[in-house]
Amino acid sequence: MKDSRNFIEINYTMVTEFFQEKLFDFYMSKMPIPFRKKILKYRKWQDAQASLLGKCLLTSAVLDGDFDRLRDIQFNEYGKPSIPGEFFFNISHSRNVVLIAYGNVQLGIDIEKKEDIQIEDFKTQMTQKEWDSVHSVPHKIEAFYEYWTQKESAIKYVGKGLSIPLKSFEIIKGTHTIIENDLLFFKKIFIDEDYVCNMASKENFNDTQVKIQQIEYSL
Repeated sequence: MKDSRNFIEINYTMVTEFFQEKLFDFYMSKMPIPFRKKILKYRKWQDAQASLLGKCLLTSAVLDGDFDRLRDIQFNEYGKPSIPGEFFFNISHSRNVVLIAYGNVQLGIDIEKKEDIQIEDFKTQMTQKEWDSVHSVPHKIEAFYEYWTQKESAIKYVGKGLSIPLKSFEIIKGTHTIIENDLLFFKKIFIDEDYVCNMASKENFNDTQVKIQQIEYSL
């Protein structure tokens, strides 16, 4: 991509029984051996497939289809992956959706499947203003997941994991936050009506080209 503007591309794919039965072994054979071993440690086939698909998306999006270059992944002390000299990227998955966001700006992304949860269990993870905002609207579950994915995407942007308590920073007007002295903006990403997805970056998304594409794997 030669466009001089900031850009982010989001590729996503689905966890399916068809992939598990027909394609799993084929793409596993392309993985460097250390990655195969890690993937096979998952007890549930859905989790193993999600991990595999995340590596497939990363390879096709950032590594020019060369699976051996997965060995170039480096991790910071909190476990955030990066590949020196390549695009910024962030991977997320929930239930049947796996996605990667990558581009020439640092970013974080989080996707969650909307489920009928007890919101009260998460009160300690939210500020009072956030909590009041969630309970001020009719669709509380939807509002909760908006906040939750925004908070998670902000933490993934910073790359320090849950060493940053979710309650230590506040989502402001559903559009931005200040975390670790960084002003981050949010962009809602539509993938599927059963999921909520948000992306965080220091860059104003009004000045960033964002492209979303579904990837389907075959032999």
